Amino acid sequence: MWEPISFGSVDVREILSLEYVTDSQIDLIARTGPTCVVTMVTSFTGGEFWASYPDRTSESVFADPDAAGAIKVYGVETEQPCSDLVEVKGFNGGAVALCSDGIHVYSVAEPGWQTVTASPESAIAVAADGSQVMTAADGGTSCDGLRIQSIGLEAAPYESENLACISRGIALSDATLALTGTKAILWSSATVLTSPDQGVTWASVLEN
Repeated sequence: MWEPISFGSVDVREILSLEYVTDSQIDLIARTGPTCVVTMVTSFTGGEFWASYPDRTSESVFADPDAAGAIKVYGVETEQPCSDLVEVKGFNGGAVALCSDGIHVYSVAEPGWQTVTASPESAIAVAADGSQVMTAADGGTSCDGLRIQSIGLEAAPYESENLACISRGIALSDATLALTGTKAILWSSATVLTSPDQGVTWASVLEN
């Protein structure tokens, strides 16, 4: 069952990004206070208690609300790889951006955006872990629901692999993905699914 949470004394005005780290730790990048200062807000208690950590803001990836067309990648400001950014996610060593013209990956070791695919195939959400980009897309005629794919990042040309078809009334416009270790998480509206094998099999955790 979904329950509202309180940020306590932290005056959160807008959430810019949310990262599931562990079952206990959740990191947010949020605008806070009357002047909407961008800062890291973290819970180490699974969402029960929250505190702001301004010195940790550089530990995240987010579209900079104070600089049009800019993305902060672990403290480094870089231009968006496109004009119509759908979403951007961080991973250990870089970031992945979903645009209508393709999926792009940024490497901290070799700064700059690289196009992984120029055809996102109706992708509506992405996540990455350094070795792969996972996508969730409208299944079209091949999948009556949400199609989960993996794009390997080892070397170009980057090959995609179909992992699963989730045919269970998923609200496509609301879907978002997360990867942590071998675990994948899909959140769409009131539905939360998890995969223990990086997207091959999925089970419902919370569904209202």
